[in-house]
Amino acid sequence: MSALSPLSLRAFTSAPRSSKARTPAASPRFTARMAGLFYLLMILAGGMAVFARRGLIVAGDAAATATNLMTYPTRWQLTVAGELLVVAW
Repeated sequence: MSALSPLSLRAFTSAPRSSKARTPAASPRFTARMAGLFYLLMILAGGMAVFARRGLIVAGDAAATATNLMTYPTRWQLTVAGELLVVAW
């Protein structure tokens, strides 16, 4: 069993002494534009989900809904993906 000196342990447990470097902060304009972009993507994803779901779900008829879901699985997947994107953002 070898003993490590306190100096060698410090290299693994503490931050470097020159950690005074700061990360640059994003400008408020950039932050606002990114927020606007994500809101636009959220609106588009929600619209895609609503449009893809149209006609797939038949109110009061589970058999017709199941038939539609098996016939058009890609539309159902787009619906689920769009709604997940809206909820995730």
